[in-house]
Amino acid sequence: MKRNINTVLILLSILLFFVILLLISHKDSKESFSSNDNPKVCFYYSQSPKITDSLSGGEYAILKFLKLLNARGIKSALYSADTQTGQVPFTNKISDETVVVYSEEIKGNPLQATKVGRWMLYNPYMRGGQELIDTWNKDDVLISYGNYDCGLQCDIRVDVVEFNEDKFDIKNRPETKTKKYYIIHKAMKCGWTQESLDREVYRLKMMGFEEFRIESAEIMNEKMQDCSVMVSFDVNTYVSNIAVLCGALSMIKKSETDTRSYEDIIGKRGSYGSIGIKPFDARLLEQPYNYEERLRESNQYREYIKTANNIDEFVKRFSLE
Repeated sequence: MKRNINTVLILLSILLFFVILLLISHKDSKESFSSNDNPKVCFYYSQSPKITDSLSGGEYAILKFLKLLNARGIKSALYSADTQTGQVPFTNKISDETVVVYSEEIKGNPLQATKVGRWMLYNPYMRGGQELIDTWNKDDVLISYGNYDCGLQCDIRVDVVEFNEDKFDIKNRPETKTKKYYIIHKAMKCGWTQESLDREVYRLKMMGFEEFRIESAEIMNEKMQDCSVMVSFDVNTYVSNIAVLCGALSMIKKSETDTRSYEDIIGKRGSYGSIGIKPFDARLLEQPYNYEERLRESNQYREYIKTANNIDEFVKRFSLE
């Protein structure tokens, strides 16, 4: 009887030990995401990105930016009143030493930060125009998204993209690449009207094109394996780069109202890069699929990806190391 009691006590002691370990582990996990901490860098976004498969390119960039900073030992967080952003730390408390980075659509200085950066993830002139820009302080540090500077005199450059290149590949099956796709995505933000867009889509459909929609990486990769040509009416989307990774001829088609040259558009795609992306040319649609050329472009783009992410200018400007 006494032996049984001792055995039970030992088992209870072991169980209590593991419960304590679990509580400590949970406490540490909560503390690493504690809203009471004052991070060195805080990103303020108009709405907290939810971690799903349907994040926008800008939201992917924000999360990647914070991950890269934290990986270098620079305590960084997303400003958020809740814990929905499970992949990165969150905070709702900053100090005078915290560098607050605002996305380009933010008016003024909501957090009353003393150190402010403004990241041009999109064109502020299309968000609120000069009226928006006039709410910024002259001492704010303007940050270009790669070479995407929106025509502003940016102070530093940040190159950050969640490429997900491990999820997209090109298989040695050129005989299966018979599909031709077009993608609309954010074409309306690129100067297209519904009438002009419908007209161009109709022409492509007459040539056997089908619409391509943004879905999970796995589904998009599967569809891309059969794709020989991708035409995008959204001249900025990362899907055009995915097409290059997967071995498709990737072209962008600008609207009639877009006065920029294709050279300017393709040359300023921000951190996404432009390797393999071509201006729309109907004559290219008449050429046979060139597997060797597409494979070469895909490999070149993968080499670019290896060194594309770079936050050195940001770290140096704000003396974070």
